[in-house]
Amino acid sequence: MNEKTIFVIKNPIYEEGNIATCLQGYFQCPHQAKYLKEKYKILAEPIGSFCHLTQQKQMKGPPFLLDAFSLTYLIQNCDQEFSFECQDSYFVKDIIKEDSYIVFQTLTQKGYYLISAKKFGANFLAYDNDPATHHAKYLVFLSDAKNSLSQEIPINSTESIVLINRLSTIAKKEAILAKLIPISYMQDLNGEKNHTQQDFSKLVQFSKMQRLQHY
Repeated sequence: MNEKTIFVIKNPIYEEGNIATCLQGYFQCPHQAKYLKEKYKILAEPIGSFCHLTQQKQMKGPPFLLDAFSLTYLIQNCDQEFSFECQDSYFVKDIIKEDSYIVFQTLTQKGYYLISAKKFGANFLAYDNDPATHHAKYLVFLSDAKNSLSQEIPINSTESIVLINRLSTIAKKEAILAKLIPISYMQDLNGEKNHTQQDFSKLVQFSKMQRLQHY
């Protein structure tokens, strides 16, 4: 097996309507997991052994799992370096339209490690250092999202802002609000009218919230 091969499969526990659970990727080389982490800030999760290959000596190492966003990021940016054996690659074109994926891609390119923060009620946990030796520094919330994965947090709601701030303070992390702005809207602000209605490209605007102080 080629060490640079990543297998793309449909998630057996795919949640209908939640595009972020539709795909998984896996590979069996520990060196590849280290390489992805160091070069691309992509985290792969070791998952023990496969049911049909319980003896590790039959494999090059334990299987490592990639979530849909990490997998899509690699397919988009590393297709010349890795070989992808795809069974359900048509999902990728849907994932790249997700607001949450755009935020994931932007922060990953800025050098952060990202994992799901569902248990915190946020979109992502962001690490600015190796997650193996450091705690996450940020909770990332995607505001005003209109797609299947993202929680819709009205940015003009005082209650929601207080809730987010309280949550991040209790978790001892800083809250980041990510808001997507269509490039066509930015062109309007700059007086440029050369876009079309089919221009759905978006920029991400990040706002850091001040943590609450205890009195």
